[in-house]
Formats: sequence, C-alpha cells, structure tokens
Amino acid sequence: MTDQNQKSYEIKIRILGNEIFAVALSTTNDSNKWIAISLVTIFSLLTVLGAYGEKLISLYKYLLN
Repeated sequence: MTDQNQKSYEIKIRILGNEIFAVALSTTNDSNKWIAISLVTIFSLLTVLGAYGEKLISLYKYLLN
C-alpha cells in the first residue's frame, strides 16, 4: 500500500519548540478501530498515572524495601 492509503494520527505537546510528549499512530487497515483503541488506551494510562502516580511511586518504594 502507498502512503496515501495509510491513516495516521499524531498527538504532540510542545513547549518552546521542544517536544515534551509525542505519540504517532498509523494503520494500513481501512478501519480506524485499532487507532481508536490505542488512543483510548493511552488516554486512560495517562489519566491513571496522573491520578494515582504518587501512590504508585510510594508502593513501588515500599516493595523495594
């Protein structure tokens, strides 16, 4: 398949021209189902890390001791 048939989405966060966070997803499948699932998964992961990140870090430190 050519690049014209390839569907892709990009999420980028830039501060002063530097990329802090970048995700690029692409598929050659006509269905965007896998890209949608990937975006939901990434959004869910970032939400969980934002909400419970401090507790996860303290749990990890506790398990190492």
